[in-house]
Amino acid sequence: MKFAVADSIKQIPASNWNALAGSSNPFIQHDFLLALESGNCLQPYGWYPQYLQIISDDNELLGACPAFIKTNSYGEFVFDWAWADAYQRAGLDYYPKLVSAIPYTPATGPRLLAKNNDTEIKKILVENTIRHARQQSLSSVHWLFNNASDQSILAEFDLLSRFDFQFHWENNDYSSFDDFLADF
Repeated sequence: MKFAVADSIKQIPASNWNALAGSSNPFIQHDFLLALESGNCLQPYGWYPQYLQIISDDNELLGACPAFIKTNSYGEFVFDWAWADAYQRAGLDYYPKLVSAIPYTPATGPRLLAKNNDTEIKKILVENTIRHARQQSLSSVHWLFNNASDQSILAEFDLLSRFDFQFHWENNDYSSFDDFLADF
């Protein structure tokens, strides 16, 4: 197996990426990521793609992770300005950092993609992501808005966890606002 980094989703065939991503989350799909790149929504705003991959010896895509080198904290919906300030006061550079997230999309979903949802491939992906960040002299690696499955794998690596809350409203067949209020 080998670890590879693509600086554009165009370098990875859509069918290969989507085979790992599945169809349940539109934000992790090749077309969505391609639209962000094609629409010039990334680099001008400090998002530099790093699509991380685990590739078999016979060139099959076994694992992948959408990641971006970030030169700021805009568009992450995680407010880490205090961390950046603390780094600066300590004489360190917080940027660039590596972020595994979907730009401008605070939606929980998979970040560690693997053929047959293979946990071992996901662990290899995490190990290589951390190694890649060190080799690139990045300050840190952030996985944002992970699903529970990915979070449990990341927890095995003794990484700091960030906890937050999201509130979701669901329309339970309400035909009017009064119907909604009646549930209270």
